[in-house]
Amino acid sequence: MAVNSIQVEQVKKVLIPKYFYEIIIPNMEGYYSDYEVNFEGHPVAKCPLHAEDTPSFRWYEETNTFYCFGCGKGGDIITLHRLFVQNLTGKQPPFEETINFLENYFLKGMHDAVATDVHIEEEQPKSSPAEVIVLSNYVKRLEEQLQRETNLGLDKKKIIYEAIDTAVLLSSTNRVNAIDAMNYIKGIVRKVV
Repeated sequence: MAVNSIQVEQVKKVLIPKYFYEIIIPNMEGYYSDYEVNFEGHPVAKCPLHAEDTPSFRWYEETNTFYCFGCGKGGDIITLHRLFVQNLTGKQPPFEETINFLENYFLKGMHDAVATDVHIEEEQPKSSPAEVIVLSNYVKRLEEQLQRETNLGLDKKKIIYEAIDTAVLLSSTNRVNAIDAMNYIKGIVRKVV
């Protein structure tokens, strides 16, 4: 199936840590038993593209890209998926297949996951700039609070961070309104705390 530039740009917003936690670690669980992967606290991990004893894979939050100082490979989420699949199977998937997989797994999967809590529009609702600013400020304050919070366990923090990632991604791809996304996050926080 042919892909378009809008699909590619939406897929590029899938965070590399989310891909790591949901795709890489479950497929290489024993490999990460000696070094914990915690991108919220430290943006490095053992590279899933080659065998190594110490972490040399670095995620750059500002650009949502990676670089491995061990094997010299780097790029965006699309490149990571193609290289990871090649590492597992010996064959790199075609670009279109990669985009379709990432879109179906992360974007459509998230779409279904929050469908009961958030009104999702298929016709791409547009959030006003003010609504986007409100969501952005709320997320910034919540993330700062989570970093300072010492009584909330890592499991609960991970649930909240996943809700933030889901809501922000759906809002940034115009699948939910920014205020609905913020209310979804608030609902998850209430359930967890």
